[in-house]
Amino acid sequence: METGEYYFLELNPRLQVEHPVTEWIAELNLPASQVAVGMGIPLYNIPGHVFAFGESRSLAIANMVLGLKEIQIRGEIRTNVDYTVDLLKTAEYQENKIHTGWLDSRIAMHVRAERPPWYLSVVGGALYEASSRSSRVVSDYVGYLSKGQIPPKASDLIARLDLDDPSSVRKAEPFHGTFPIHGPPTAISGKVHQKFSASMNSAHMILAGYEHNINQLDGKYKDYKLNADFGNRKDFPAKLLRGVIEANLAYCSEKDRVANERLVEPLMSLVKSYEGGRESHVRVVVRSLFEEYLSVEELFSDDIQSDVIERLRLQHAKDLEKVVYIVFSHQGVKSKNDLLLRLMELLVYPNPAAYRDQLIRFSALNHTTYSGLAFKASQLLEQTKLSELRTSIARSLSELEMFTEEGERVSTPRRKMAINERMEDLVCAPLAVEDALVALFDHSDPTLLRRVVEIYIRRLYQHYLVRDSVRMQWHRSGLIALWEFSEEYIEQRNGQSVTLLKQQVEDPIGRRWGVMVVIKSLQLLPTAVEAALRETSHYGAGVVNVSNGNPIIYNHSNMLHIVLVGNNNQMGTLQGSGDEDQAQERINKLSKILKDTTITSHLNGAGVRVVSCIIQRDEGRPPMRHSFQWSFDKLYYEEEPMLRHVEPPLSKFLELDKVKLEGYSDMKYTPSRDRQWHIYTLNSEDPKSNDQRMFLRTVVRQPSLTNGFLFGSIDNEVGRAQASSSFTSNSILRSLMTALEEIELHAHNEAARMTGEVGQDEETACTLLKQMFMNIYDYVGVRMHRLSVSQWEVKLWLDCDGQASGAWRVVITNITGHTCTVDAFETALKKSWKSSVSHLAEANQQNEQYAEVIELIFTDSTGSWGTPLVPVERSPCMNDIGIVAWKMKLSTPEFPGGREIIVVANDVTFKAGSFGPREDIFFHAATNLACERKIPLIYLSATAGARIGVAEEIKSCFHVGWSDDQSPERGFHYIYLTEEDYSRLSSSVMAHELKLDNGETRWVVDTIVKEDGLGCEHLNGSGAIASAFSKAYRETFTLTFVTGRAVGIGAYLARLGMRCIQRLDQSIILTGFSALNKLLGREVYSSHMQLGGPKVMATNGVVHLTVPDDLEGVSAILKWLSYVPAYVGGPLPILKPLDPPDRPVTYFPENSCDARAAICGIQDTQGKWLGGMFDRESFVETLEGWAKTVITGRAKLGGIPVGVIAVETETMMQVIPADPGQLDSAERVIPQAGHVLFPDSASKTAQALLDFNHEGLPLFILANWRGFSGGQRDLFEGILQAGSTIVENLRTYKQPAFVYIPKAGELRGGAWVIGDSKINPEHIEMYGERTAKGNVLEAEGLVEIKFRPKEVEKSMLRLDPELTSLDARLKEMKKANASFQETEAIKRSMNNRRKKLMTIYTQVAKRFVELHDTSSMMIAKGLISKVVDWEESRSFFYRRLRRRVAEDSLAKEVKEAAGEQMAHRAALECIKQWYLASNGSEGDGDKWNDDEAFFDWKDDAKNYENHLEELKAERVSRLFSHLAESPDMKALPNGLSLLLGKMNPSKREQVLDGLRQLLG
Repeated sequence: METGEYYFLELNPRLQVEHPVTEWIAELNLPASQVAVGMGIPLYNIPGHVFAFGESRSLAIANMVLGLKEIQIRGEIRTNVDYTVDLLKTAEYQENKIHTGWLDSRIAMHVRAERPPWYLSVVGGALYEASSRSSRVVSDYVGYLSKGQIPPKASDLIARLDLDDPSSVRKAEPFHGTFPIHGPPTAISGKVHQKFSASMNSAHMILAGYEHNINQLDGKYKDYKLNADFGNRKDFPAKLLRGVIEANLAYCSEKDRVANERLVEPLMSLVKSYEGGRESHVRVVVRSLFEEYLSVEELFSDDIQSDVIERLRLQHAKDLEKVVYIVFSHQGVKSKNDLLLRLMELLVYPNPAAYRDQLIRFSALNHTTYSGLAFKASQLLEQTKLSELRTSIARSLSELEMFTEEGERVSTPRRKMAINERMEDLVCAPLAVEDALVALFDHSDPTLLRRVVEIYIRRLYQHYLVRDSVRMQWHRSGLIALWEFSEEYIEQRNGQSVTLLKQQVEDPIGRRWGVMVVIKSLQLLPTAVEAALRETSHYGAGVVNVSNGNPIIYNHSNMLHIVLVGNNNQMGTLQGSGDEDQAQERINKLSKILKDTTITSHLNGAGVRVVSCIIQRDEGRPPMRHSFQWSFDKLYYEEEPMLRHVEPPLSKFLELDKVKLEGYSDMKYTPSRDRQWHIYTLNSEDPKSNDQRMFLRTVVRQPSLTNGFLFGSIDNEVGRAQASSSFTSNSILRSLMTALEEIELHAHNEAARMTGEVGQDEETACTLLKQMFMNIYDYVGVRMHRLSVSQWEVKLWLDCDGQASGAWRVVITNITGHTCTVDAFETALKKSWKSSVSHLAEANQQNEQYAEVIELIFTDSTGSWGTPLVPVERSPCMNDIGIVAWKMKLSTPEFPGGREIIVVANDVTFKAGSFGPREDIFFHAATNLACERKIPLIYLSATAGARIGVAEEIKSCFHVGWSDDQSPERGFHYIYLTEEDYSRLSSSVMAHELKLDNGETRWVVDTIVKEDGLGCEHLNGSGAIASAFSKAYRETFTLTFVTGRAVGIGAYLARLGMRCIQRLDQSIILTGFSALNKLLGREVYSSHMQLGGPKVMATNGVVHLTVPDDLEGVSAILKWLSYVPAYVGGPLPILKPLDPPDRPVTYFPENSCDARAAICGIQDTQGKWLGGMFDRESFVETLEGWAKTVITGRAKLGGIPVGVIAVETETMMQVIPADPGQLDSAERVIPQAGHVLFPDSASKTAQALLDFNHEGLPLFILANWRGFSGGQRDLFEGILQAGSTIVENLRTYKQPAFVYIPKAGELRGGAWVIGDSKINPEHIEMYGERTAKGNVLEAEGLVEIKFRPKEVEKSMLRLDPELTSLDARLKEMKKANASFQETEAIKRSMNNRRKKLMTIYTQVAKRFVELHDTSSMMIAKGLISKVVDWEESRSFFYRRLRRRVAEDSLAKEVKEAAGEQMAHRAALECIKQWYLASNGSEGDGDKWNDDEAFFDWKDDAKNYENHLEELKAERVSRLFSHLAESPDMKALPNGLSLLLGKMNPSKREQVLDGLRQLLG
């Protein structure tokens, strides 16, 4: 610059040849990139470059190598990538010994990149194959989903390939060598952000379902936690950065701001997460991981996996790969659970309140897969409650709050009184406040500490503490508390508990003392114990003092409580009882101290028999407790595992001696989440049994109604109970519900036992207690059945003046732990009474026996075919076969006096409820009994099907005759028994003798016969009971409730009984899914529910109703029975309804009639109820999931039960599921138009007609059909057959039937056969609403045929003046031979006019055709009986129904008297004649139509009993006339002889007297 000279340096940037190709492929402008470099823009912001960095040169080179290897260049273009990688790996480059001539020297020496090592090819090939297979699996899975199939698991075998010549195919050889040892796959430095990124990536991989080593995450976290500098580092400057970013955005234009905000969004989200410091960022990260887990697993929590996949398939129909990734993630749930448990332990535990919402969601996960996670979340939630409770107690007991609202300090007496009241509240609080009190044992306020310790002592010794005996003093080693208590609690072991539960002991004769030392280190224990014993020396063992003139004796059963406090104590850092190793370490340390000779001698000498050790832990964690009892054999204090985490004074109430069961051992203790329940698990000593029993124990404290520490809200379920239960029952109920939550978390079969505290004479007390516990049972009974709770027990103290004062024990038992049929029916009956009309419920309040139940058994022990059943009184579980039956007399709102039913149920505790020969005979007998008595037969199905068995005694001793004894693989010839075994088992086999050359005798088995129960006799019995149950459907009322899995014959019975209720979690199948998979040779089905769950059976017409649990199922049975007569042919169960029969129908259809709203009403958008035709809330729809274009069910009209068939007016989708058994099968969705009968809906209609007829129900058909669907597929699928069945079932219908075309309804074409009264004129009446329409075709179709365009034009020409005028002019012109142009002009004008009028005249034609469809036309032609306005339809049909039911019931009596040969119409004519004759108004039709007069006449049997007697006499006369006319003259006397022989003597004598008078 100084000389002014310029120099040029030639550069070769290598753009001459390569850059067009590069720019074409990479879409990169290389000159522009060079300019960008020259401008100083960093390389990483310039596209097209591979760059790498690291903390050292070697790391940067390693990252560069990885980056280059990830470059993909497709096509026939050779690159220098491999050569560059080789350069980077050279020693010169890595050691930075390169120079400008280095590359030229390598080129000159022809140095080339080496071929990659062999193992890279192997690994690359393996990776490619794995990736390809993974892609294929995903593609196949999506293929299954797209066809509507539930795919098999990823590892399931889809198919096998059999080779014609396996030898010609070379098999893959496994690689047995080893790969070279290499370093880590990626280079990660020790920097925090890089390790964090790697850890997050690992966590996301685990949550996505991939396998990963979780321990690596744990180790990385601990590395930083132990780093001393970690906590001293400065926080991330989040607020500063946010301010800078927001300020920068504020200066941007509106247009640029949106783009810039999107650009800095990742940075802003990071900044926001750090605004509360590092802990805030931790919470954001952990919450995001939790949400990622919950977003998947909450989907699978409550439902069956196949149902979840089906729901996801529909939800993500446009992106099915998302379903694949969700399912894949769920399959890795075990690793995911492990990850989340680690996160909760390491990061959530210090502050669980920050994660409360997500912890609540975790605790709600309802499957055994999540039990550990749910339990941990529940514990952390309890931890937050414990912290809050601790704070609440400290605030309550502190004097800092003792101010008035004006801020003035409360006077000392009032302050003391308030403190004492709060202390008393805490002593009696129902919550488990003990742990919160212990958490305050290290409080810095000495006054508060003294109060807390006193409350703790008073809670422990509440019922035997000597009043005002607690005193405390400070010692240099810590706080020492002393008190006196009564020895009476020890007598409870001997059954003497008279004063056990009194609040405090006033002046006992026998006393003991207790002492508590609160220390901060175990090193202070000897000094503290010595000081404490000095304070107790004046008590003196065996010393006799005098109090109020009575001697006081101090005994050798004193108590010592050691409390170790402070967060720095080593004992507190050890984990809880869940970690057995650390728990044992803690116990060993305590035992070692208590075995010290000096301490032992001092304690034993002072009469201390029990030492309780309490170890305080950091805030939020509950303390740990251990009890050590003096062993007189070992002469030292020994820990009692049964009392772990239980304070000795309270343990007496828990009656732990009853937990020890014979045949069970290996007891394990588990505390509940809130430490209020103590859970003891025992395992069976039988090595072949997996039986496990769980016992739960608790103490329920009864607070006063003004207690201030009820803490927390009671949930809605308990809240509802408060309205009808005592305060005591609410306390027990709350505690019981907590216990059930614990059982759900532990997921075992359990028995629950509680002890607690709560009236005058014993009878009154029994009544009150029974009422109280039945009220509790109403709320928890269903959950107990579901959790298999076999017993729960409550011990209460009644403090009153009468004989009832003292301890009471209430035991509620279900021996098997499974659903008890009797209990379920009684509970459901109570529920039905409560939901019935108010006046009936009030009248039945005193009814204590809702069901009279008696078991049925064979009359003899053998129980052969034809053996009848007889009632028996015996305890439950005495049956020796797998089926049980009862005769029940149920008191229902419809039959308060009782109605009888037969209930037969499989006993799943006996050989899985399977059917053997004796079970078949028993079921057959129970079915026949129900048919004979004509009463309902209820079958509760839970069966494994026909029993499968083999002769176990032969199985254990048979031998095999091998082809070659030395080579069994060559096959065998026969199975045989030795001579000794044959002599013992000859009755069980058919065999022939075989003598060998060596003299051995073998009995070759030809057939195993044994006794019944092993072979095809099961199938023979199955046929018999199938036939009997099918016959029972025709002869009486049958109903099946599938309460457990119904397999084989169980499935057939469910269908043969026709009416079926299915529990949502149970299946109806012919064969198990695993057996089907074996038959198909591949894994096709994944569960029984996939084969026969409600999604199959409720959509194919087998299942009428589905219910969630057993109680709902029994309630559904009782609801169904409420529509059915007590016996076949009996009167209908009619109740007075709350819904007035004469109210108007307020639901008015607009365009089309909503059938369900027309039936049962609907709420409008403002919440106003719009009533339908039938009683409100009386309609129970059945077969809802099948054939949705028809609606069927049962309702009540004015309290009279009826069957209802209505029409769906909207288009419905019929879903035909794909069959996984056929790989090419796909789901089909077929739209079905409303108003049309399809094959399935026609079959459903026919089935409903058959059911209603057998149930004796009057029928209502809301007819709104346009016809039958008659396409090729419909005809192939049986629309013609189903339609014909409808006609046949209508023809044979024996009950009153009403067909009503509703408002905006129509009945056309072939659908008319469903409503035509001429099908069955004796029983069917047809009506129409004023707007109803009926014809062969719809108006549009009829116009196309009968009012075609030519006819429409004729009408125009006739009716339109302009057209008429034009037509006249045209005719005149033709006569006048006008020119062509003139006539054409007229024609054009006429055509234009026709086009203009065609639309309106087509509507006129339609209207003209519709005038043929009106209700007035139908009534004029006699097609309907009357036009019934929609608003008045309810009141009209109620009156008509009531009259028809009354007429039919009397007609049945007439036909019974006259004989079945009398037609129904003839019986009605007789009734009409009698009625009119009795009123002297023969021929008066108006009198016959007077309903009320008819009811009055019918209700007085004297009006027609003489006529009935005459009919009976005529019937007998016809019989005798027939006998007299017989050519066999002996027939008449023989018949009379047989008849008289069947009569009892008195009746026979009356008949003979009558005959003598008749004969003169």
